[in-house]
Amino acid sequence: MSRLKCIFHIPWKLAEKQNVASEIRPRKMLKAFMDYGYEVDTVWGDSRERKEKINNIKNKIKHGIKYDFMYSESSTLPNALTDYDHLPRSPFADYFFFRFCKKNSIPVGLFYRDVYWNISGYRRFNPLLNSGVNFFHKLDNFLIFPLLKKLYLPSEAMKPYVPFVPDELSCKALPSGVEPKTGKNTENNTFLYVGNVNDSIYDISVLFKVFSKIPEAELIVNCRETSNEFIKKTYKEYLTDNIKVKNYFGSDLVKLYDTASYAFLFFKPDIVRTFASPYKQFEYISYCKITIANIETHAGKFNRENNLGFSIKYDENELAECVKSLLGKDHAEIKKQIKKFADENTWLKRAETVINDLRS
Repeated sequence: MSRLKCIFHIPWKLAEKQNVASEIRPRKMLKAFMDYGYEVDTVWGDSRERKEKINNIKNKIKHGIKYDFMYSESSTLPNALTDYDHLPRSPFADYFFFRFCKKNSIPVGLFYRDVYWNISGYRRFNPLLNSGVNFFHKLDNFLIFPLLKKLYLPSEAMKPYVPFVPDELSCKALPSGVEPKTGKNTENNTFLYVGNVNDSIYDISVLFKVFSKIPEAELIVNCRETSNEFIKKTYKEYLTDNIKVKNYFGSDLVKLYDTASYAFLFFKPDIVRTFASPYKQFEYISYCKITIANIETHAGKFNRENNLGFSIKYDENELAECVKSLLGKDHAEIKKQIKKFADENTWLKRAETVINDLRS
């Protein structure tokens, strides 16, 4: 009896280190498809490597090999520009492969990971470069979206910001992708923030201000080592004894998560945060951390809807009151709900949703 087969496509070369969501998520999904029982043929790498793998798969199909579906994840760059030097060597290779799959009755689902390129304030390049990059982004959408059976988004709230989505194309958010961890059942007055701090997009000044006035609560900020000097200069007046800065990553993060009861996703509201579904939120859930988020964001609404913590307004006074109200409290019911949510939203569940969608 032949094994189930599928195709896994990403238009870039995965890095060996897996410290960012764009590298972690594809590997987790690939493993989940394999754990489900699929033999997976991958298409990834630079444009030359992808073309070679595409030709191998086409040859298999011509010799009678059947694939149930193709699952793809988009890059933060257009397909044409994902080579190391961003030159468009084979700008239409991925499109032609998507079209080939559709012609050969292989349903395709695409996870469209973000649309920052289309949001003012989040664009990565100067205006001239942005116009060129955005042209290729729109071209990808215009050509590829009509070939899909399913378009997966981080949240359904993102859809209005994605150009060229056909009215008839089915869009949905997938189960979150959580990997439940076995750590300490921590109950203390320690609060954790893990992430970037150097960018105005990741402004956490309100955390420093609030915790500098609540000595009985501890705040741990975990960031890149290169951010330490920025913190010393920017938040010098707020660096009280109860605020610690750490630089843990990888397996060392486990120790850090074991030290805290609560974790923050508390940022100034903006357009992107109304639909962004941060990977860090699900890492917090994996470690059974009670999340404090602001309600003006998608993360905050998701937090409240699923009873995963506390969602409040983005306001210094309201945050201070929230922190004080949590000191010395037991939140067994919330932790029980977090564990339940984690068990129901594993990577295997995420992959299973894709399989059921594309095989139906």
